Amino acid sequence: YNESLNWFLKYVGENQNNTSSTYADALNRIGDAYFSSRNFGKADEYYKKAVNLNYNGDYAMFQSAYLAGLNKNYSQKIGKLEEMITKYPSSEYGDDAMYEIGRSYLMLENNAKAIETYNRLIERYPNSILVPKAELETGMIHYNQKQYEQAGRSYKKVIAEYPGSDEANT
Repeated sequence: YNESLNWFLKYVGENQNNTSSTYADALNRIGDAYFSSRNFGKADEYYKKAVNLNYNGDYAMFQSAYLAGLNKNYSQKIGKLEEMITKYPSSEYGDDAMYEIGRSYLMLENNAKAIETYNRLIERYPNSILVPKAELETGMIHYNQKQYEQAGRSYKKVIAEYPGSDEANT
């Protein structure tokens, strides 16, 4: 990553066409290199630059939101992910974003919003590999709230509909 970081920084520094998709991708790769070295401030700086160019902005927005979560700023993470979903409704990261929003609501101890978000994920992305996880998380929330019948329905649904998933085998 260090070697690639140097080359991407050089490319960005020398590139005159800073509105191209290649330039935006280089910004994302710089963000990724900083992310991998745990320099989250610099990573977020480059993801934000990429967002402003609107090429692969969904990826950059997702990464920036994820960084907010790593910094335990769950409200900011939720806001960024909701913005990403609104701005890029067909994004390949939409299901990931919704799952992360649900996880953030759990961290904020807002179980009702977590369940609501997981249900949005299940309804909007029924074929996502994250659906069994969302269903399992919903079951765990119900179980922890001593809503055993609802928890059982969620657990049984995971076992019945996703028998080969890791969630069904836990």
